[in-house]
Amino acid sequence: MPALEGVLETVLYVDDFERARAFYEGPLGLTAVYADQRMCAYDVGGASMLLLFRRGESLKTVTMPGGTIPPHDGNGPHHIAFSIAADELAGWETRLADFGVAIEGRTTWPRGGTSGRHRWCAAAGWRYSAPASRLPPLALFLRPAGR
Repeated sequence: MPALEGVLETVLYVDDFERARAFYEGPLGLTAVYADQRMCAYDVGGASMLLLFRRGESLKTVTMPGGTIPPHDGNGPHHIAFSIAADELAGWETRLADFGVAIEGRTTWPRGGTSGRHRWCAAAGWRYSAPASRLPPLALFLRPAGR
């Protein structure tokens, strides 16, 4: 059987496109590699892309010079986990706190024979009031040193 090499793209659908971009570009420091009125693409660690779509703007087939992209969309709560080095946790916690992003929970759980820890982060200033339009919680997965 052929092997999967990883996740190439993660897509999030947001109601407040500008606010979501401010979150991913501010506290997380991501830089857009492509943006238009309906979507924004971020390179994450040189290994995957995070795509933000304005909710409802991806419901039609898009024809591009390289081919077509079929309709897609999603609603309800979502989350995305970013991988960080365990020794960078304190720096990330400080950076997120500087932007008013509070850690909502901490979890330690076994994952595939290795130990993993999650920090679930969000903040009133970065979350929206309606559950269906909230920014997804941020989960920072800490990989063991040397991996």
